[in-house]
Amino acid sequence: MYDLSGKTSVVTGAAMGMGRSLSMLLVKEGVKRLAICDVDYEMLKITRNKCMEQAQSSSKTCEITIHKVDVSNSNDIERFVKEVQKSTNTIDLLFNNAGIVISKAFDLMTAKEFDKVMAVNV
Repeated sequence: MYDLSGKTSVVTGAAMGMGRSLSMLLVKEGVKRLAICDVDYEMLKITRNKCMEQAQSSSKTCEITIHKVDVSNSNDIERFVKEVQKSTNTIDLLFNNAGIVISKAFDLMTAKEFDKVMAVNV
């Protein structure tokens, strides 16, 4: 892995799964600031706590901020970017990890379901 010490990183879809694991790895590797977001704020709090535990066990210091963001909503994204920019002048790493799945055959999806998948995933 590259030297991430002193870097600022942003991870979308960080409430669980790959986003949570990635966030914890970034802390372990020494990012200075980590901004994580998701629509599930309660699970995001758990991710933050796990990242803080990771920082302690790795003897790292990391400023971690959490943000409730729907990446399919442009107003949410603009607010999120402004919030992150308040604490730092640069974003060194951006991981657009957010994604959703509708568990049904494509031809059975409604137009609304398809639009939501496309708005979040693309």
